[in-house]
Amino acid sequence: MLGPKCSRFGSFEFLAERGELRKNGRKLHAQHQELLGLELLIEKRGIRVSRRELTEKIWRNTSVGENNLNVVISRLRTLLGDDSQNSRFIKTVGRDAYCFVADVFERSFESSPRELAHTLCLRVRHGLEVRTPQSVKLSLDLARQAVAADPTYSLAYGGLASALIVAALLAVMPPGDAFPRARAAARRALENEPDMADAIVSEAWVQLCFDRNFAAATKGFDQALALNADNPFAHNGRSLLLLALNRPEEAISAMKAAWGADALSPPLNALLSDAYYYNREFDKAIEQGQKAVEWNPAFPVAHACLGKAYLQAGHGSEAIQHLELACHQSGDSCAMLGLLAYAYGKNMAPASVMPIVERLLIHAETAYVPPYFLGLAYLGLGDAEKSLAWIDKAIEENSHWVLFLRTDPAFDELRSLARFGDLIERVYIQEGLRKSEPGHASQQAGQI
Repeated sequence: MLGPKCSRFGSFEFLAERGELRKNGRKLHAQHQELLGLELLIEKRGIRVSRRELTEKIWRNTSVGENNLNVVISRLRTLLGDDSQNSRFIKTVGRDAYCFVADVFERSFESSPRELAHTLCLRVRHGLEVRTPQSVKLSLDLARQAVAADPTYSLAYGGLASALIVAALLAVMPPGDAFPRARAAARRALENEPDMADAIVSEAWVQLCFDRNFAAATKGFDQALALNADNPFAHNGRSLLLLALNRPEEAISAMKAAWGADALSPPLNALLSDAYYYNREFDKAIEQGQKAVEWNPAFPVAHACLGKAYLQAGHGSEAIQHLELACHQSGDSCAMLGLLAYAYGKNMAPASVMPIVERLLIHAETAYVPPYFLGLAYLGLGDAEKSLAWIDKAIEENSHWVLFLRTDPAFDELRSLARFGDLIERVYIQEGLRKSEPGHASQQAGQI
C-alpha cells in the first residue's frame, strides 16, 4: 500500500498528508494554514499561483481579509528561512501571485494500514486546531477514514472522539448526536489502551457537557492530567468545569495551565482571553484577545473572544468589527451569527438583529441551530421572555453552552428574574441524574 508522499527541497522535507514540515530531519512547528499554502505552491511548483487560488485553498469558501494571506506567506517564509527580496523558495510574482522556484524531489513510502491510520490522525489534529465548521467536518471525515483503515488502532478512535466533541462545541452537530458518539469512540480506544489520556479526556468532556456529572468529569480530567500533566484539552476541560461551578478565578488558572502546555495553539490563545472575560477582567481579556488575533488573524474564535470582551467593556464598534470578522471567517456559523446579533442589539442596531434571527430560524428547518444563540440574539433585543424560552430549549437538549449561564456577563441583566434562577437550578439539579434516564447516551455507547 502506497503511503504518504514526501517532497524534498533544500534541507527540508514536506509530508502533506501527515501535516509535517521538517528541516534536517527535525519537525518544525507549522500552523495548518502555512502547510496548506505550501502544499499548493509545491503542487504547482514553477507555475504562477494567484492569491485567489491560495486563499481558496487555505480558507476554502470562507471570506477573509487580504492581509491574512500576507501573514501566512510571511510566516511560511520565516519557517523556510526565505527572503522575499532574494527568494530561494517562494518568489513573489507581480502584485497578486507567488511561485515555488526550488527543485523538488518526491517519493512515496510503502505504508501499512496502521501507518495510514496514523497519518490520517495527524491530519485530524491539524484540522481541529483551525476550529471552523469546515475544518471540523473535514477532521470528522478523516477520523472516520482512520478508523476504517485500521479498526484496531486506539489512536484513530481517540481522534474520532476529539473530533466529535469539537463538532458539538462548535455546533456542527447536535449535542444529542455528537456526545454519545464521542463517548462510544473514547471507550473503544480505552478497550485496548486503558491509560490513553486523550480518550479519558474525551469521556470527561462528555460527562461534563452532556451528562452534567461534574464529579465524574473532575475525576476524568484529574486522571488524564496525572497521566499527562501537559494535556491542553484536559486543562481546557477543567477550565469549563470550574466556570460551571462558578469558580472563574480558578478557571483562569486552568486555562493558563492549558496555554502553558501549548502556547502556540490558536484555540488556547483565544480561550485564555475568554477565561478573563468570564471573570469580568475585560481589560485583560482584550489584551489577550488582541494577542490571539495578532498571532492568527484568520482565526474566527479569536475574533469572537475579543469581540465579546470589547462589548462588555463598552467598545461596541470594535466588538461588532471583530464579531463580523468571526462570522465571515467561520463561514457564517450559527454560533458566530448569534453572538453578532446580540452585539447588534446591545449596540443600538436592533434593525440588524431580526434578519439574523430569521436566517437562523430558516436554517434550523434543514440543519442544526443551537437554541442558546437564538436566546442570546433575543437577549440583545431586550426580549427576556423569548430569550429565556430559547435558553430553556438549550437546557433540554443538553447544550454545553448553558454551563456558562452562571458566569457569563451577558446574562447579568436576567439574574434578578426568578425564571432565570429556575433555569440555572435545572442545569445543576440534573447533574449526574441523566445516566439513569431511558435513552441516555450511556445506552447508545455502541454506536460511533
